[in-house]
Amino acid sequence: MTEPLTETGMVPADYHAFWLVDRSSPAGIGEGVIPANGLVEQSVPGAVVVQTGVASGEVSVTVEVRDAAPASPDVGDWDEVAEFQ
Repeated sequence: MTEPLTETGMVPADYHAFWLVDRSSPAGIGEGVIPANGLVEQSVPGAVVVQTGVASGEVSVTVEVRDAAPASPDVGDWDEVAEFQ
């Protein structure tokens, strides 16, 4: 893949968080985890729990899948940015 695969959609947030989970990840990932950095609560292979400013409701999320990290990401318009693996 040379260009990133990009998807945008609305996801439900509850308790100030939403999960992005690969279908192959085990159930229960992220339950009861204390936020590590204020934005990303937990990341494990195949899953991440993201903190939101919205207590509950839908939030717009865009995900890019890349072969490698971008050389220099443009984060100028973002309020918070977290790097994790």
